[in-house]
Amino acid sequence: EIECPCDQETDCFCVEITKIDYFKNIVYAKAKNKPEFILHFENKKEHKMMHEHEYWNICGYWVKDNIDFYDSLKVTSMYQVECPCGSPCGRKKYSLAVEITEENKMGFIHAVSDNKKIIISALSTEDSKKYKKGTCWYVVGTYKGTEVDGIKVLEIESSVKFKAPFEKVCFELKNASCDQKKIMIVDFDLSPISVTEIELLTEFTGECWRGECWEFTGNWISQDDGYKKFKAAGFKKVNCPCD
Repeated sequence: EIECPCDQETDCFCVEITKIDYFKNIVYAKAKNKPEFILHFENKKEHKMMHEHEYWNICGYWVKDNIDFYDSLKVTSMYQVECPCGSPCGRKKYSLAVEITEENKMGFIHAVSDNKKIIISALSTEDSKKYKKGTCWYVVGTYKGTEVDGIKVLEIESSVKFKAPFEKVCFELKNASCDQKKIMIVDFDLSPISVTEIELLTEFTGECWRGECWEFTGNWISQDDGYKKFKAAGFKKVNCPCD
């Protein structure tokens, strides 16, 4: 009989399936910095979805068991990944400015980005804990093809916390200079001349010399007279003129 401590937290990580005993319905797995352990499932048919040397992202809680003296994890959610744990597989990376609307639930975190519902996942319980409801983040990750409530899940590889709530600013880039992660905007209509620096976490995709209008999402770092600095978690092209 399996004992389940009610106060034990869910743990989430990537595993490699090392062995399956189809007669005993036992799945053996290994993960980074963990000795080989056994996976338990609510539905005994779930183990039939797995095969040796596959990789899965799983969430669950550790339980006391005496099967061959292995540690045991009761699986609460899982989805298969195509590549070895920790490998990006050359998939396209996406970066988003997100606000958390619902904290870690069964390994998934609900958020909004540019007024769209987003679902993200972290590969460890410790990482999941920091994404508190109402906090704002710049996240980078890849889509693995998993869906929750019809929404693709973005698996986070890195993130930067921003002050909540996000601020939005719009600039027409006509008197500006750009490099990959910094935009300098000069306003000659003010006296003295005002300069605004936009610090980017993602490479800029626009062109400064065309007078395009861009909206930036992030935080003001400083707003001193004559020199202002804005740190952007995201940006998008909008119609001119800026509102």
